[in-house]
Amino acid sequence: MIRAATRFMRRNKSASILSKKCSTNKLCMQEFQRVPKDERLETLKAFLDSKMVEVNMDSTKLPRILIFVNSQCFCDELTKILQTFGFGVIGIRGNYAQNLRLEAFEGFRDKRYPIMVSTDLCAKGIDIKDVELVINYELPYYIDTYIYRVGRVGRIREGQCLSFVDPDLNKFIVPKILQVLQVANHPVSSNFDEIVEECQRIIDDPTDGFDVFFDESKVTAIQR
Repeated sequence: MIRAATRFMRRNKSASILSKKCSTNKLCMQEFQRVPKDERLETLKAFLDSKMVEVNMDSTKLPRILIFVNSQCFCDELTKILQTFGFGVIGIRGNYAQNLRLEAFEGFRDKRYPIMVSTDLCAKGIDIKDVELVINYELPYYIDTYIYRVGRVGRIREGQCLSFVDPDLNKFIVPKILQVLQVANHPVSSNFDEIVEECQRIIDDPTDGFDVFFDESKVTAIQR
């Protein structure tokens, strides 16, 4: 990982320097899986199926799983899809009525719905205890949002954060995640170097002219 970090710091002169205040919780094991956008749903289903097998198909024994997406519309869509697959899933997003929010959180806490799909409403400001697994179905646009999401687990005991990475779509957030992990001397999955290198190759490709000048401050996605 040090080798990959050196490449990014050398080539990307605009890379920000992050302090330890921006580091992530060391009780959270962060894993990264290279998943093209059109394969995310299949990959997520297979992962959740494997979790169900581990608990002998008893959903009440599943760890609490918090799945993050970037938009309200897709939060609803993914929730409905996972429900049709038979998973105990509830969705939560920013413009839900208060009674619907309370119902969703209560169902998540008592494991009527051990899986919650959320926008970044749940990334900060809302205390959800005993979340053992965070899945970044879609990586966020901002590094502080990533840190808040990861901070949902590992508060009392060890937890896990699994991020689906599409290098074409996530090439600008990946180096910032790398910097955060380097500052914290944080262990990550062994394949992360390969993902970082692929993102760097895409950034360096002169034929990729569309979003080389991407400015994350101008992102206008509906995230909450």
